[in-house]
Amino acid sequence: MVIGLAGTQIWAGDVASDIRALTGAHTRLVWCQAVDNPGDRFAGGDGFRLCGFDTEDNAGERRIVPEISSYSKPLLTTDGSRIIFSNRVDKYVYVVDWDGAGLRKLVKGFASDVWADPKTGIEWVYVRTGDGSSTNPVFRYQIDNPKAGEMVWNKGPTGHQKVPWFQVSADGTRAGGAFPWSNCGVAILPNRSWKKYGAGCWTSLAPDNSYRFFLFNGGHKTITVFDRDGVNRRLVKVNGAANVAGRDVYHPWWSGDVRFLTVTGPGLDGHQVELYIGKFNGDFTAVEQWARVTHNNKGDFYGDAWVSPSKHHPTAEARKAKPEQLIVKPPSAEEVAKYKTWPGNTAGLIFLWETNDKTNQIILPDGAAGRSCRVEPRGYAKYDRHFAMDLAGGAFFAEDVDRNLLDACRRTDQLTIEAAITPAGLKQVGPARIVSFSSDTGSRNFTLGQQNDKLIFRLRTPRTGDNGANPEIELCELEAGKLQHVIVTYMRGLLACYLNGEQVLVTNKVQGDLSNWAPHHLIFGDEFSGGRDWAGSLEGIAIHSRFIDLPEAEKRYELYTARLKTRKSAARLVVQARLARTTPTPAPKAIAPYRRCLAVYEYDVEKVVTGDYRKKKLHVAHWVILDAKVLPVSRRKGKSYRLTLERFDDNPQLQAERRADDIDEFDLPLYYDVGGGRMNDPQITQITQIGEGPLDNRTMRQSDNGPIFLTSDFGPWTVRLND
Repeated sequence: MVIGLAGTQIWAGDVASDIRALTGAHTRLVWCQAVDNPGDRFAGGDGFRLCGFDTEDNAGERRIVPEISSYSKPLLTTDGSRIIFSNRVDKYVYVVDWDGAGLRKLVKGFASDVWADPKTGIEWVYVRTGDGSSTNPVFRYQIDNPKAGEMVWNKGPTGHQKVPWFQVSADGTRAGGAFPWSNCGVAILPNRSWKKYGAGCWTSLAPDNSYRFFLFNGGHKTITVFDRDGVNRRLVKVNGAANVAGRDVYHPWWSGDVRFLTVTGPGLDGHQVELYIGKFNGDFTAVEQWARVTHNNKGDFYGDAWVSPSKHHPTAEARKAKPEQLIVKPPSAEEVAKYKTWPGNTAGLIFLWETNDKTNQIILPDGAAGRSCRVEPRGYAKYDRHFAMDLAGGAFFAEDVDRNLLDACRRTDQLTIEAAITPAGLKQVGPARIVSFSSDTGSRNFTLGQQNDKLIFRLRTPRTGDNGANPEIELCELEAGKLQHVIVTYMRGLLACYLNGEQVLVTNKVQGDLSNWAPHHLIFGDEFSGGRDWAGSLEGIAIHSRFIDLPEAEKRYELYTARLKTRKSAARLVVQARLARTTPTPAPKAIAPYRRCLAVYEYDVEKVVTGDYRKKKLHVAHWVILDAKVLPVSRRKGKSYRLTLERFDDNPQLQAERRADDIDEFDLPLYYDVGGGRMNDPQITQITQIGEGPLDNRTMRQSDNGPIFLTSDFGPWTVRLND
């Protein structure tokens, strides 16, 4: 018997036996333990211990060094003899021997992985440099000669602002990570390009040469595992350890042995959080066995494991394998001209965003990887089941593109906006902003918008004014609920519009160059200052600083719509149901860095209106937090509601979203509320005027057959709500 770190009596021999029975070999584990603040799950402060466990020394949980300090994301070297950690206070990376000796500072930044060159045996640490922020490039440094360093990635941000998840394959040619959170995938090193596999967090890449990859889903109960190149996607439950009891876990991390991973839990903070090690089955479709590592009343975070290899060890064999020869062939001019994939010719391409499950990285005409394009939601904006922007009641901001877009278009005096738009309805005015490069309702460089059933365009030139509204051009008619592929393109004195590959407008009514363009913000679904919300879905956005003619527009329509042929609609279920149980809505701070959250409610089914459902109860996920704000919830237990639902699993965009679920019946299918209104807002059944003044677009918007969205004070109007 030994005394644990928190003063608890623990049978170290039993714990060691459990771990060794799981791994079949000498095993070491390392983690950081919160002393005073068990809620600091990113280990951002200095109130931590650096802890370890060795199955062979009979010492149980032990401190590696005596001092309480900052020991974020500790990592074991490939032979298990040393530990790399990051000090979040002084922003340096350190190394220390397993026995606590040899503590020394390496480089400034945040360490994400340790890798041994299979040819030379030299060990390297991969570091997000500088102050460790997500915008800093990733370098690698020799652990025993940190002056020897080289850049491996600067194609864009990595990980989350508080931690990188940049893990390297055995041959050093791949890295799994977020680019940045929550865009997860695998990069080709050094500094080539990356492919998006999905949305999530806490990514991990297998330590062999399989290039197998996983990302953590928003429910914090499962990971999504991908084989090489993102194929064979499957969900794997990682909260199956006996003491976790199906609750949330955190800090999933592939160990130095491909068969094992570590997690912490249950929950995200508090004294109950312990470290666990799990073993994958042979085809990585499940974690078949778990062992509990820690037994204390402190918060244990960021586990890593080293398992002694043997001559029969599959990871050891994989590490000896000859690294794959990496060949990246840039496309020739002829290949580019053939337009095999959307967006086609990328000359002058400034911004590219297809859908949120895609990489959205600009590939330059010479085949080199360019900038990754990212968007962030505001208000009630989110993603639909096809990962397109769902813009009703909110907007998406484009990140880090405003200056490039301004400079490029002023240089060429040309502009093209391509987008696939699906209006929710035709009663949208203002005009409602679909794509806008502007700052407020009176100043812009351009706006593509909707005015009732018309698509309109405003462009700023020295002749059209700061608002670009003299004149405002009607481009074409729109249809509600139908995807329409639109290209609007301009060069001095010539404006054209192509709808679904056909030319619908050519005009010289807009004259002038773009020399008077000013700094503004690229935004989708609203004005930057608010008040011009557009309801609908948006995808397939490409913005160029050049003009596009009809033959290219036809080809771009063909290429984009080809990508839509495999889409299938989701079956909908409409029921009348009585609310029986709810999951409490967490505080926004408690789910950080997530800014959106769903909560699961249980209903008693009273009547099936549409669809096939035979059970007496069902579980429904509702949005309860969007844009880090708690939504007003009107539903009450015992009340009956009409629900329009889709299977949760038919909405893959939700897998990465945070989900609160205290409903403990696991045999019921989970549905997603796709009904009208702002999710849990009450449905508006009647609006009555009690004073003067119009109820205009800035106050409300209603689709032909959809909800009313209130976006400002009701003013002289009263709204009657149902229960």
